Amino acid sequence: MPTEQQLVLKNHLNEFREFTLMFVRFLATLDMDPHGYFEKQYVSRIERSFSEAEIREVLVELLQWVESNEISDKHRTALGKKLEKFGMAELI
Repeated sequence: MPTEQQLVLKNHLNEFREFTLMFVRFLATLDMDPHGYFEKQYVSRIERSFSEAEIREVLVELLQWVESNEISDKHRTALGKKLEKFGMAELI
């Protein structure tokens, strides 16, 4: 039977996974991925993750992508507006 600490850690991991999945789905709403490949790829990686470090690696990759030249100014502006709408800080 799992200890209380193990249950807390598992709950923390699940919450972190859910937050990261929500962030991926949020980014997918920017209309950059009409076929859903972006969302499917990252959701799959997160769901297959067994540790906080693996999930954190995906999250860091997403944040680096948002700051990269691969995302257009138009999409970056749209992301900023969506974050502002939800009362969240800008990422960039």
